[in-house]
Order: sequence, then C-alpha cells, then structure tokens
Amino acid sequence: TVTNVIDGDTLYIDCQDGQNSYTRIRLLGIDTPEINTESGDMYFAREASDFARKTSLGKQITVYLDEKENTRDKYDRLLAYVLLPDGLYLNEMMLNEGFAYAYTKYRHSFYNKYNQLESRARSGKKGLWLNVTPEQLPQWLYDRDKEAR
Repeated sequence: TVTNVIDGDTLYIDCQDGQNSYTRIRLLGIDTPEINTESGDMYFAREASDFARKTSLGKQITVYLDEKENTRDKYDRLLAYVLLPDGLYLNEMMLNEGFAYAYTKYRHSFYNKYNQLESRARSGKKGLWLNVTPEQLPQWLYDRDKEAR
C-alpha cells in the first residue's frame, strides 16, 4: 500500500526495507519537477506531486523491477514500475498527462515507449507542456533539447 507520496516520482510503501519499516520507491524511467529546491519549487512540481498523490496514495500497488536497470538509485530508493489497481502504470500516467519527463539518462525496458509518451504529451500540450519554457525544464532535459536543435 502506498503510504506517502514525497513528490511526483517518489513514494513510500508499507513494506519493510532493511532497517526501515517502509520502502522508498523511485518511479523508473521518468523524472518530475522537483519540490523545495534551493530556488523554490520547479515549474509544475506541485501539480505533479498532487497528481501522483491523488492517483496512488492509500492504494494497493504491484511493484515491478527492470532487468535492464539497477534496482536501486544512489539514494538507495527502489527503482520500479508501479502498477495501480486499475491496471494502469503510474509511471506511464505521469508521462501521458504531462506531469513527467521521460528520463533518458539511463536505459530501461520501456525507454522508447516512454520517449513516445512524452512526445505525445508535448505535441498535445498536456499538463506542463502547455506553458513550460525551456528555462523551466530540468537542466539535463534543457541540455538534451538544446543538442537536438
């Protein structure tokens, strides 16, 4: 069960993990705008967090790991795809609705699919893609887009 949503791409579930009574999960293959950075919230961070919270908090989920990716990130969060009770993946919903970016820094099993989902959200001007400016993007994405131009 999802017990806490930290931001758009990080949540806690009620499953013991080492010394912790919960497991921290980082949604694999996506990145969302950050909350509480040194310069404040990134553009659309609260909306992304609210969507993730509304969609997953208190729900029984199924967690899938990826054989192509490490199972933990540098913060020791479990990297996973999260299947919701309605049969939809939270990772994909975040991309579809324009609350997340396809995280292209690392390869994973749905790398191409997630890029396509982001591209559709961009072209459909969904969520953050309606009004985001290049300067409001995370640095890694700004740099990637700049190289593509």
